[in-house]
Parts: sequence; structure tokens; C-alpha cells
Amino acid sequence: MDQPVSVQVQLPEVCLPDSAFTPVPPATSCTPPPAGSTANCSVTAVSCTEVSRTNSVTVPGLQDVRFLVVFSLNVGIISPAGVTVCQTSQTSEFYQIVTLSAPPGVATFCETVFGCGPCIAIDDVACCPLEACLTVFTFVLPCPAP
Repeated sequence: MDQPVSVQVQLPEVCLPDSAFTPVPPATSCTPPPAGSTANCSVTAVSCTEVSRTNSVTVPGLQDVRFLVVFSLNVGIISPAGVTVCQTSQTSEFYQIVTLSAPPGVATFCETVFGCGPCIAIDDVACCPLEACLTVFTFVLPCPAP
């Protein structure tokens, strides 16, 4: 097995790992929170799946492996009194291409570390920075029994 490859990821709407903020609209039942409210977020699910593999056009002998990363977040707005005044969930996805040695007969496994926060609350919108790191492992598949 080759050494794992780690990749910092940039999402289309969020520049990672910079602390760019992405707005998460609260649920429709939210009312504007009181001044001084804060926000929090948690990652509730992350999956990373290989979706395609092609020979690299930029690095001969290697393959461009495309992964689909799907993640879900819970975001809440908390009043200065510590009461959650609004909460919402959001699921999003992005594709990431990793160039590595993955010829036929080699499988990949993608491990994802994903985090969010600290968040800020602006009126009734919570904004949270997102950070992601994909680590891709490769291993040779066993030969089928005769």
C-alpha cells in the first residue's frame, strides 16, 4: 500500500481552509434573535466515495480519482440568555479530484476530517467557517479464487 495522500479542500461556495463564511438560512419559523446572539454548528454526517478514475493528463503514469464528499451540518442561533432561538440542518456536497497511483486492481478508501465553527450570528443568519481534509488510502484488491 502506498503512503496515504492528504488534501485540503476548497468548496465552490466556501474557501477552505481560510475562515470564509457561508450563510446558512435558518428555518422558516425563526424570528430575528436578540442583539448579542451567537451561533454554533456541528457536523452530523460525512461520507466520501470514489465516483470515477481516469489516467492523469498532467502526471503520466498516475490517475485522477474523483471523490464525492457529502456532509450534513446542524446550525443554531443562541440568545445571550443561552436559549436556542433557531436551529436548522443543511446537507451539501462537493467533488474533489486527487491525483495518485491507482491503476486497475487498486482500490481507494477516503477518510474525511470535517469541522465547522466558530460561528457568528448576523441578524437571523448564522455564518460558519468550514474546514475539511481528505486522506486517501490505496490498497491492492485480492485476486478472486479460481
